[in-house]
Amino acid sequence: MFQMTLHRFPIPCRALGRTISSALLGVRTTLSQDKNDKRRVERRYLKYAGVGMQFGIAIALFTLGGRWLDGQFPKLEPLFTLLGFAVAFVGGTVSLVYQVLGSERVNKQ
Repeated sequence: MFQMTLHRFPIPCRALGRTISSALLGVRTTLSQDKNDKRRVERRYLKYAGVGMQFGIAIALFTLGGRWLDGQFPKLEPLFTLLGFAVAFVGGTVSLVYQVLGSERVNKQ
């Protein structure tokens, strides 16, 4: 019977971007694939960083808007600042949960 054996030492194959033995075995060893995996992980973290920035900016803008409205209506001074903060906090939290957990639900399906 005919039996095929592979060399123990790697033989480079530039067309495939990996060694012949790893190409025949289906093993991924290219540097470009490792870089793509790192980029995929970095994109995921950058997405979460963007969600955090969006949350912080929304709170800052709504609170500053509330302070401006408190300046326009001095009798109700802390009301609009607190209301602006509360609206931004609740809206930002809902958006944060939807963007973080919603994307994970889509990936599972």
